Amino acid sequence: MPLSSLFVCQDPHFLRIFQDVLRDLEIGLESCRTIGEARRLLAQRKFDAVLIECDPAQENLLVLKSLRHFLHNRNSIALVITRNRPEIAAARKCGAHFIIESPLVLPRVATTLRAAKNLMHRERRLSLRRSIRKLVSFTRDNKEHFDALILDLSPTGIAIRTQHTQFTKSQPVRLRFLLPATDSAIEVHGHVVWADDHGRTGISFTSVHESSAGQLDAWLREHRRWMQKATPQLKAKLMQSGSEPVEATVLDLTDGEMAIRCTERLQAGSLVEVQLLSSRLTECLPTPAKVVWAHHTGAAGISFLNQSPELERIIKLWTH
Repeated sequence: MPLSSLFVCQDPHFLRIFQDVLRDLEIGLESCRTIGEARRLLAQRKFDAVLIECDPAQENLLVLKSLRHFLHNRNSIALVITRNRPEIAAARKCGAHFIIESPLVLPRVATTLRAAKNLMHRERRLSLRRSIRKLVSFTRDNKEHFDALILDLSPTGIAIRTQHTQFTKSQPVRLRFLLPATDSAIEVHGHVVWADDHGRTGISFTSVHESSAGQLDAWLREHRRWMQKATPQLKAKLMQSGSEPVEATVLDLTDGEMAIRCTERLQAGSLVEVQLLSSRLTECLPTPAKVVWAHHTGAAGISFLNQSPELERIIKLWTH
């Protein structure tokens, strides 16, 4: 999924400069003029970076101070444009990762944004998201109870597989579930961002109950430490003619197909060569496959076109 940024800015000249540089760096940009607009956008979606033009009253810095309160954006990389020493000091106090001094010098802006881009990629890699594959009981909208396999879990969303209930894309949901191996009940509101024909569903959290957020973060951190000592996650490399290989995490692997998450959006219907990767495996030969469905979050469904004995062995190893 492409990197994205939010720019809180009132100066159209600043906006034009950053639009050009961010476009060259292939970082998406959404801009707004007011603190209220910025907070609304931060509450709705995730941004890898937040850029702020420091105004004379330093009110825009309130956005930076409040970043930790936005579930999706508490770890966003923060850049502040300043005009004088007091603004520089205030930006540093608010936790800015980068400070760009005005008047703007294009090469310096480009250098700073390239450095920020590296940090954005690093922050994505350090995401607490981990595949866990645990069967858990859920309560949906306070009335429907069902069991589902957790395929993926992070502070901002969950992927599950179940044959007991159906979800539709964009559907609002309210879920309650116990974190695996704990008595900690997690209550969330969210909406369905993708769903396939095999009972798998991806849900983005729009809000997490105050008492649940800390428990979820703590559990993910502990699970992350455990995962570093345990068996590595199954990965995949997807190759297409004329394109660079795309690395992906395998969310679910069953007979003949799998669900993955990668950093780039795939095209539904495209043909790929898939190579499964893990320290538990010997060198695995690429297998021809087809992208059955794809979502802009990077989630996708892959169907194998030729299931070799080697692939059958890997599926058996990971599903038993």
